[in-house]
Amino acid sequence: MGAKYGTVVHLIRDEIILWNHKYPIDLFWRRKYKVAFGSKEHLDMTFLDMRIDFEEEIMIMDQDRKAKRIESGEKELDDMLGIPEIEKMSAKEIDKEFEELDITKFYQSPEEKPGGEEKVPI
Repeated sequence: MGAKYGTVVHLIRDEIILWNHKYPIDLFWRRKYKVAFGSKEHLDMTFLDMRIDFEEEIMIMDQDRKAKRIESGEKELDDMLGIPEIEKMSAKEIDKEFEELDITKFYQSPEEKPGGEEKVPI
């Protein structure tokens, strides 16, 4: 009797292993939702729904990876170039800076000021 029991268990396990290799998205879905193999919930699910869930998961993972790569890449580039981290300003701070801005400091010579003569290179 022990030999038959061992054989049946091995056959069942072999079938589950074959199923998981043949349908890896089904395995992904069951693990994600903690659904038992062959349960009513498992049998009620369609492969198309599982595939859509799988593709969505892949897209989210790709987006997360890209965002992390961009973040770390920008930070590394800023560090290499010696660019300091930008401090965020409140709306009030931005308005104050804008009101106190003296644009005449940005002109190189009096001729460049609005209303002054424009120099044309020869």
